[in-house]
Amino acid sequence: MLSLRAALRNHYVADPTAQIREFISQLEPVLLLLKCYTLQNAGSGIAEHVRKLQDLSGQLATSSFEHGDNVRCMDDLQYQILPVLNKLLKVFRK
Repeated sequence: MLSLRAALRNHYVADPTAQIREFISQLEPVLLLLKCYTLQNAGSGIAEHVRKLQDLSGQLATSSFEHGDNVRCMDDLQYQILPVLNKLLKVFRK
């Protein structure tokens, strides 16, 4: 995550696509595991967060691959994806 943020801050617009791909490829198995967890624990309140995180990962990909906009990618990561991940962490820490 930190390397992705550094790449978004310090490289030209087209360069961080490799880091975005890597981040999304790491996020996909986590989403799959969370989906399986929500199937087993329907009352956990995680399903909404998982759907939102899945939508946001697509939004991050769009910001990077279609728009080539580092600022949009950073905003997606910092203000949308990280808060959802933090909410998921809080749910699992209970």
